[in-house]
Amino acid sequence: MFNEEKYIDRYLDDLMPEDESTAFEMRCLKDRDFFERVREREQTRKDAARIVAQADEESFDLKRRNLSESAREWAAALFSHKSAKWAVAAATAVLVILLINRPGYDTNPDLEQQLGARTLRGPTVKAIVPEIGAHVNQSIHFSWESELAEPFEAVVINPRGEEVFSASNLQSGDALDIPLADGLYYWKLLHNGDWLYTGKFILKK
Repeated sequence: MFNEEKYIDRYLDDLMPEDESTAFEMRCLKDRDFFERVREREQTRKDAARIVAQADEESFDLKRRNLSESAREWAAALFSHKSAKWAVAAATAVLVILLINRPGYDTNPDLEQQLGARTLRGPTVKAIVPEIGAHVNQSIHFSWESELAEPFEAVVINPRGEEVFSASNLQSGDALDIPLADGLYYWKLLHNGDWLYTGKFILKK
């Protein structure tokens, strides 16, 4: 069965022999509707290439954005389709998914006001690591000085105020591997349920 899109693609990709290419161009001159379909096809291909190039330029990494497996499979299925219109849809869909899952660097006004050691009548903590605003990788060292007996607890919070990671039985000097996407996070140090300190760090693997 004749496939006009593939026929036009062969011309646009310069895959036709000279005699067939000449016949194609003559048809464009004689058949305005066909000529318009060729122009539309060419523009669609350009749009698809531009969107894919934009995704490459931003160096997005699907695995490091914590996308669900189903979302990755869906995007891959769309990209595997040979139609240029489907390619545009696929590229657009992936860009939307990536934007939704991009690293969060927005701040939380309430948590910003809580940064630092909480003022308490009893023993408090000092010399906190990581320092406020520190850049860290996936393995983060936590340390502090306090008269309180160990262990402590650390809770990591995203800019939306949602708890995304926690560790109990924490001792000063411990290193934790935090399986989160790159971005800005807040963390709280607790002792027996009492909040002692709020910090923030920027995770960059």
